[in-house]
Amino acid sequence: QFDDSGQNSVTASTRLHYARLTENAHWSLGPTLRRTWTTATQDERLDVGVIASAAWRIKNGSTLFFLLSAENRDYLNDDARDGPIYWIQAGVARPVTNGHLAVGVRLTVNRPNLDHIRYDGQSAFAHLSHNCAGGLQGALGLEVGRRDYAGPFPFAGVPRGDTFVQITVSAQHDAIRVGRFMPSLNC
Repeated sequence: QFDDSGQNSVTASTRLHYARLTENAHWSLGPTLRRTWTTATQDERLDVGVIASAAWRIKNGSTLFFLLSAENRDYLNDDARDGPIYWIQAGVARPVTNGHLAVGVRLTVNRPNLDHIRYDGQSAFAHLSHNCAGGLQGALGLEVGRRDYAGPFPFAGVPRGDTFVQITVSAQHDAIRVGRFMPSLNC
């Protein structure tokens, strides 16, 4: 919870995917759906998209992976921010004690209706997952990047160029299931 309640939000997401596994490779393809509710209703949105991923085992248990994503963001109370966003990312994952470490790069193309919020982004990321005793699974992620905006920002008269740092934490437990699904808590 934030002191400024306008920053609070809840997001529900789901993804279906068709996957194909072989001894040394894995690929998947499928739709994704995400709904965000906020106390500031202009930020409420519905995202509908598709994700394709592929991974190949290389050496020493490491994996080379790629991901492509395309989605349309529909801000339910602010059509000016509606539009598609695309990602492509690549990286390497390797096993570590009771988990995995993944590092890689991501390119993002965001194309909403307004020029001053359109951007091209580049980032590098690291993600560490860990399986704890008793079925608890946790993860910690770090992403550092830059976004270069297309149009002049209102009142500034020039396009923005933002540097960002994002930290993510997630947890799930094998014993907590909804049918065949295992929910995850993400921050």
